[in-house]
Amino acid sequence: LSEYCSNKTSNNRGSTDQNSLDLLLSNLTTEASTKKFYNTSFDLGSNRIEAIFLCNGGYTAQVCSNCITVAWGQIQQKCRNDVEAIIWYGQCMLCYSNRSILSRNDDSVYRMF
Repeated sequence: LSEYCSNKTSNNRGSTDQNSLDLLLSNLTTEASTKKFYNTSFDLGSNRIEAIFLCNGGYTAQVCSNCITVAWGQIQQKCRNDVEAIIWYGQCMLCYSNRSILSRNDDSVYRMF
């Protein structure tokens, strides 16, 4: 349905950090096979990345897993070097950020709708 890329890149993100981000997002797709909500964080050298997914409760675990897999692929394609991104579908939402996600009091990303 929609995606948001921060268009802000990490000054020190190198191939090691990108590989770590790839592993983090890949882990989310694995967790989506058994969960409909999951959040985690990962230290990327001097940076910390938080990630979260949420699946619509009306869908099966297989639909959730498929949706997160597609969302992960789209984020990799559209927001590859960004420090934060979010993508929404009717079945799921996937987000990662170099800032706190769950304790953030910032609704600016939602104002685009």
